[in-house]
Amino acid sequence: MFDDLQLIHMSVRILRFWSLIYEHTWRRYVCLSMTTFLVFTQLYYMFRTSEGIDSIIRNSYMLVLWFNTILRAYLLLYDREKYEKLLSDLETFYYDLKRSKDSYI
Repeated sequence: MFDDLQLIHMSVRILRFWSLIYEHTWRRYVCLSMTTFLVFTQLYYMFRTSEGIDSIIRNSYMLVLWFNTILRAYLLLYDREKYEKLLSDLETFYYDLKRSKDSYI
């Protein structure tokens, strides 16, 4: 299905493995629960820490990265149908371009 589309192949495989698109299995809950727990514990640690500024900056950076990751995952679940439609349209366009006899492609 997406094996020919090298631009998105690995991203789709990872999202399918964690059941964020196309399927609904136990992996979704494992993935989201672990990362959500990590974000909340890191946030709690940031509010309770009394370490130096270099440690606070480093931990804040990691907190922002993990928060961004979990936020994107929940937004993907919210708009899952739209994302799957986008992927199917992208696949259709790719194969249409591949079938065309354009010399630049």
